Amino acid sequence: MKLKTPYTAYMTVAALLALVFLGAWAYIAYQSYGLRSEIADLSAKEESAVANDSYLLSIKDTLRDSKDDLSAIDSRFIAKDGIPGFIDMLEAKASAANVKADLGSINLDESGDPLMPRALSIHMGGSGAWKDCVAYISAVESLPYAIRVNDLQLSKSGGDPTKSGKVSDSWDFSADVTLYIANAEQTQ
Repeated sequence: MKLKTPYTAYMTVAALLALVFLGAWAYIAYQSYGLRSEIADLSAKEESAVANDSYLLSIKDTLRDSKDDLSAIDSRFIAKDGIPGFIDMLEAKASAANVKADLGSINLDESGDPLMPRALSIHMGGSGAWKDCVAYISAVESLPYAIRVNDLQLSKSGGDPTKSGKVSDSWDFSADVTLYIANAEQTQ
């Protein structure tokens, strides 16, 4: 077929080019429509990964910010191998308070949840001046550990008359103290 005018030739070429571009566009649209579900899956995975990363970053920030608080809490518990040192400290505090202290029974609770602190029960008794006994028990209660004085009894001791004929100002005390010991799993 022979084209009669150059205008018709240009129109025919333009129409063929338009058909080619339209076909290419239709092919690309078809391919992208077919990949739509894959794109949605990848987008959902990426959003999940970003959310997980944000969550992990916030946990890391919280742990970093809580490091001092966690070390302060950890310092409130004594490790099992620190019990003898703690007993020595109690005796030293009694001596410093001018109290004659007698640390009686010492029992470590081995039962319970292995992840929870265990109770160390100490029965102590002693004697001294009223203010010294009270100062000693107050010092024990205010130790920077997870400690509790469960039972405290103060009574005036009979005392013997001194050379001057007065009864001495001596008091006896008895106390049950519970200290919480960190398990090996907690201190690692």
